[in-house]
Amino acid sequence: MNEAGTAPALPEDILIVDDISPNLKLLRDILKEAGYRVRSADNGELALRSIQARAPVLILLDVRMPGMNGLEVCNHLQADPATREIPVIFISALNSPEDKTHGFAAGGVDYISKPFDKSEVLARVHIHIMLRQTQLMQKQQAEHLREEIRQRLQAEAALQVAHDELESRVTARTRELKETNIALQASEQRYTDLYNNSPDMYASVEAATANILQCNQTLADKLDITKAEIIDRPIFDIYHPDCMPAAQSAFHSFVETGEVHGAELQLKCKDGSKLEVELNVSAVHDQAGKVLYSRSCWIDISKRKQAEQELTQYRHHLEELVAERTAALENAKEAAEAANHAKTLFLANMSHELRTPLNAILGFSQLLQADKTLSDKARSNLEIINRSGNHLLVLINDVLDMSKIEAGQVMVDKENIELGGLIRDLSDMMKVRAKAKGLQLLLAQDVGFPCYVQADESKLRQIFINLLGNAIKFTRQGVIHFRLACHSMAQNGHVEIQCEVQDSGIGIAAEHLDRIFLPFEQLPLDPALDTGQKGTGLGLALTKQYIEMMGGQITLESQPGKGSCFRFQLPLAKGKASTLATHVEPEPGRVVSLTPGQGEYRILIAEDHPDSALLLQQRLEGVGFSTKIAVNGREAVDLFRDWQPHFIWMDMRMPLLDGYAATARIRKLPGGDSVKIAALTASTFKQQEAEIFAAGCDEVLHKPYLEREIFTLMQRQLDLHYQSIAVPDETSKVVFSDLNVESLSHLPKSICNDLHEAVLDLDDEHIIQLVAQIRQLEPATADAVQTLSDGYRYEELLMLCEHSLKERK
Repeated sequence: MNEAGTAPALPEDILIVDDISPNLKLLRDILKEAGYRVRSADNGELALRSIQARAPVLILLDVRMPGMNGLEVCNHLQADPATREIPVIFISALNSPEDKTHGFAAGGVDYISKPFDKSEVLARVHIHIMLRQTQLMQKQQAEHLREEIRQRLQAEAALQVAHDELESRVTARTRELKETNIALQASEQRYTDLYNNSPDMYASVEAATANILQCNQTLADKLDITKAEIIDRPIFDIYHPDCMPAAQSAFHSFVETGEVHGAELQLKCKDGSKLEVELNVSAVHDQAGKVLYSRSCWIDISKRKQAEQELTQYRHHLEELVAERTAALENAKEAAEAANHAKTLFLANMSHELRTPLNAILGFSQLLQADKTLSDKARSNLEIINRSGNHLLVLINDVLDMSKIEAGQVMVDKENIELGGLIRDLSDMMKVRAKAKGLQLLLAQDVGFPCYVQADESKLRQIFINLLGNAIKFTRQGVIHFRLACHSMAQNGHVEIQCEVQDSGIGIAAEHLDRIFLPFEQLPLDPALDTGQKGTGLGLALTKQYIEMMGGQITLESQPGKGSCFRFQLPLAKGKASTLATHVEPEPGRVVSLTPGQGEYRILIAEDHPDSALLLQQRLEGVGFSTKIAVNGREAVDLFRDWQPHFIWMDMRMPLLDGYAATARIRKLPGGDSVKIAALTASTFKQQEAEIFAAGCDEVLHKPYLEREIFTLMQRQLDLHYQSIAVPDETSKVVFSDLNVESLSHLPKSICNDLHEAVLDLDDEHIIQLVAQIRQLEPATADAVQTLSDGYRYEELLMLCEHSLKERK
């Protein structure tokens, strides 16, 4: 939004996707009032179809919706190059950090919390372009970092090549010198020939006087003087003054030992310049073994010295570059680790801040439902609040699970489960879905299939749901076979369960089989076989990952037009019915009071959040407990010392002194070793549970919690008995529309076609105009269309229009 508070000029419109009608209307009114053109959809499938028909400039997307949720819609958009760049702002009733992380991982660019703040909505819509620019900058920085890594590798390779080349040249030159010395010793003739014709410089030096007796022409040529200027002159006259001490040392070594090898010296040229040489000397002895004179050879190593100097400079330069790149990479690594740590802290803090108020929302709405004076409308509104709250709780938990997967913290939690019951529940649930599409789901289970195993129930359940759900989704007609078998594994006494899910659906082409288990993979479908069903591309990837984490493997056979068959095997340890976890449950119905005769129970509530403390106090005092509230850890310790409660509800995050420290202090006080302490926490990470028990708590209750969970936990710890009343089971009322294909067939084809296009485009203004036209022809049909439109039931309306147009062809 600009400084005047109006919407910027946009070439296209904004799409709002939310299954809650009031939310759609509220957002549409806010944006239209600001000058935006708005479309709206009440479910993800319809939104995708509208986006494919005409792409919006921005999408406001509800996270949790029936059918395809917001994250799945966003994943689909990210997988399609045509829609990948459309900014998506997620909308939800709670600004959960896990919720945000989940949304950002799916491709969202921002997050707006419910209830909506008008200024926030307008501001976030305006700045999404700035967020996109920031994303591009980050991509450029990542590319720059990769380029630096590439340059570093090239520099290291070049340094190694230079080092190898130098060693090769040194080795080659050393070999040449040895060959030369051998040749000199082999025969006098060869020595004379080499002496006269060698490109190297040779001379004979008398040991007694250090005078040059003879030299070859090469030495004279190199020094740019005549041989006459060399012969009968002291050997030290041809050396440069800078190397005189080394030259004298070499001569003395020759006199004493009769040889010199590899002495690097400098000869003096006529113009005073230096000639870099390597000196090798052998002696000629008399019959008594006395050294008479030398055979001295100077090898011009100027080029080698120059090459060594250049290589040394280049090596130093490369080392500096490598050091700089290494420091830069180290800084980048530290920055990334700091960012990950900050993200973890943010998720933990926001999890507490979201789940704590959600606890109050769900708790007080449940308390209000017990009020018999409520009107039907108020009770219906409370049911909506409860459903929405529970929906958000599931969403928060899903975000936490996704964050664990991203952080590589997913672990296989083996526990004793009733596999037979799990299969029955899943089969019953999936049969309902299959029947709704006119399909059959047939379960074939071996007689020896185990009833109890040790496995990760949540992951096993997700594997079955993903495979059966895909089979139902991509099958138009026919039968889906769900086959289960097992056999014993003699080596360890385990059993291997074998599962097969076979459908008669659209199938997968052979060239795409290797890609089907890749994350976010969307395979192209033959238009003749395309069901119109699109997924996130993540389900099968997670299924394969879970199966492999549990020690199994999955395979696939498929033919286009005939169907697919997924098979997997899992090795599982046998379980026992006697080891299944059992829980103490309170009497059926709502707890209203303690059973008379149990005495007074003092309950201390240590909770810094006023709403959560009040909720828990009202629930406990409502059934007959005596309570006191401490707003921080220090106050909790003082109240325990003075009041000696029987039970403590301890919030683990409080000011001044947190629940961990407060619990540890209470355990050290008189009576602290016997009091029952239950931790209240908004965290769902298992490592934190270990810290809670280590601090001295007896049990853990996660926010938001249900009323029955409170009383069940206290019953388990204090051996309590309650009086309860039955709670009536109320069913929801559903409003149906009288619209059908036959009623639409009475309308002109042009109006039906226009209605189809308006619904596909989510153009509610055009729909209103068409309803007015229909009312002049068919008033009852107009009312039915209006009912579906007002309820944002666009998918039903779109399906009826398509069937009507199809029958007219």
